[in-house]
Amino acid sequence: MKRLVNCFALCLCITFILLLSSCRGGREVFDVKIEGTVAVFMFVDENECLGCSTFMLDCFSLLNNQKDLQATAIVNCKREKQLKTFNKNYNWNYLSILDKNYKEKYNLNPNTVVVLAFQDSENLIEFCKDDIQAIEKIKSYIRIVQNEIR
Repeated sequence: MKRLVNCFALCLCITFILLLSSCRGGREVFDVKIEGTVAVFMFVDENECLGCSTFMLDCFSLLNNQKDLQATAIVNCKREKQLKTFNKNYNWNYLSILDKNYKEKYNLNPNTVVVLAFQDSENLIEFCKDDIQAIEKIKSYIRIVQNEIR
């Protein structure tokens, strides 16, 4: 009987540890696990000229100035080779993934180009290219979250 109780207690401990480790892990958005507090997802069309898009260049510079952001480019292309070309052409040193119709899956506006996701919130904050103050809004959200951490 004592052996049975010990086995049961061991099973309970293992289950508890597994539950804690899965809860602590972080949430997943666009098939990417959020490691930090703020994740920035940028939707990029492979055929779009990023050099012509001031908005996207501003987003890139914002990410380069923030060391504690998790950045991911969601590139609208079909093959890994095109993804590698994107990384090389734009010197993208962050994670990049193929777009799997994420805008439709997450019910996002088709014009969305940037999405902010937070570790402790299920909400996604989306920004469209035609939003004139989007970069300032993104900076504000990031500042608020970073100040709450400190």
